[in-house]
Amino acid sequence: MASIIEQTGKDDFELHHRGNRMLLMRKADHWEMWTDNASTRAWNGGLPSVKVFRSLVEVEEKYKAWKGVSQLVEETPEHIRN
Repeated sequence: MASIIEQTGKDDFELHHRGNRMLLMRKADHWEMWTDNASTRAWNGGLPSVKVFRSLVEVEEKYKAWKGVSQLVEETPEHIRN
């Protein structure tokens, strides 16, 4: 069964996939992915890991479960900085 990307706010998304709770949030000039699972809690003292991405294309390349998220959100040039 495929996981479902749920929009939880204007620029916030959540996905539960194979024991992972993943939160994707747009910040001023980047996207943050917070991942919470047994491994991250063990290594980070109970805290999720955080990764930063410049675009949703980068998110989709890193996480297969997030394929299609770029179709849910319009990214304008001011949201993508090189």
